[in-house]
Amino acid sequence: MDRAAIWTTIHDERRALARDLDIITDEDWNRESWAHGWTIADVVAHLVDSNRTSALGHLQRILAARGDTDRVNQVGVERERRFRHQDLLGAYRSTIPLKASPAGDLRSRLVEEIAHGEDIRRALGIVRDYPLAATLPALQYLAHTRSARTGSAHRSAHTGSVRGGGKGLARGLRLVASDAGLSHGRGPEVRGSALSLMVALSGRRVHETELSGPGRAALLARITPR
Repeated sequence: MDRAAIWTTIHDERRALARDLDIITDEDWNRESWAHGWTIADVVAHLVDSNRTSALGHLQRILAARGDTDRVNQVGVERERRFRHQDLLGAYRSTIPLKASPAGDLRSRLVEEIAHGEDIRRALGIVRDYPLAATLPALQYLAHTRSARTGSAHRSAHTGSVRGGGKGLARGLRLVASDAGLSHGRGPEVRGSALSLMVALSGRRVHETELSGPGRAALLARITPR
């Protein structure tokens, strides 16, 4: 995928999440998401902040936080929180067409949108049929990228961050995306949809029935409980 196609897919995912958020209740906004320590509203606030942050802005924030990316993320959540959930949804909608991004591989933005979209949807029982044009590039990015997480109390809230990766989680395993005819790595096989594998490599828990194969237990054991 070229950059234009990736941006088109990112914007499509933002629109899809906005549609899902449009029908949830105030109670839903206050529920805990699958990003540990963050409510649904917190995750959306993070996405608003992330979608607005340029490469230069991201670098300045990292320097100000002395390299603690998790602290950067939490400050962003606090900056973008809105008392009225509809105002927060409006702020998120305003970011849909933006093309701000930290420096690096643009596929990380797909990881951001899908992983946090699932943090929200899985907490609320919402199921999205993601196109392979979204999940495959995100999976391939995670499978080939090392994690660059730094420590703070909110590390577990943002395992699938822009700077994160899942190469360590996939090490010594053969991942097979059953809906895409794609395999990666060598070792005991872990089979699942591209979405399920992507969610797992972003460090998020998945339902055990989503994955199969002799390497499943090893992969699940590497994922920090959320």
